[in-house]
Amino acid sequence: MMRAFSAIVLRALILTAGCVLIGVVFNALRPEGIDLVARSEYQIYVPCPESLAKVETSTTDTVREKTNVLYLDARPVEDYEKGHIKGAVSFPYPLLGDPDPDRVEALKRKGTPIVTYCDGGRSKFGEMMAKLLTELGVEKVTYLKGGLKAWRKQGGDMETSKAGDDE
Repeated sequence: MMRAFSAIVLRALILTAGCVLIGVVFNALRPEGIDLVARSEYQIYVPCPESLAKVETSTTDTVREKTNVLYLDARPVEDYEKGHIKGAVSFPYPLLGDPDPDRVEALKRKGTPIVTYCDGGRSKFGEMMAKLLTELGVEKVTYLKGGLKAWRKQGGDMETSKAGDDE
């Protein structure tokens, strides 16, 4: 048992020495070399910019009382297709950049109150989408607190996507 452990340690030391040797040779062959110490401080944590926009929170009770509301599902399309609030439109939160400007302009022209939502978990896509749309000039935007999870718990109407139903 001790002999096997010694063999493993010896192999690890040989492998480490080989890696160090390759690094030294590589560094010697490169004219500019490899910095052993960073030239500037590493920025490991870059905080995600927090939106300063303030949006209202809706609950399932207050939203279900309203009749003329446009629901925007901020989850990925695949999740929307599995099940969403009846009549909702898929409007995934853009992880990079802004949403399609034509779709945002259409929301502005429509003037209908908008309720964004997500799954009600940790993603917060619904809240972030509401803030983003507000920053882009869309009015009457709220987000559904608790998202789809709260909607289902209250017995809200659900549906799944049909082929060709993308808007």
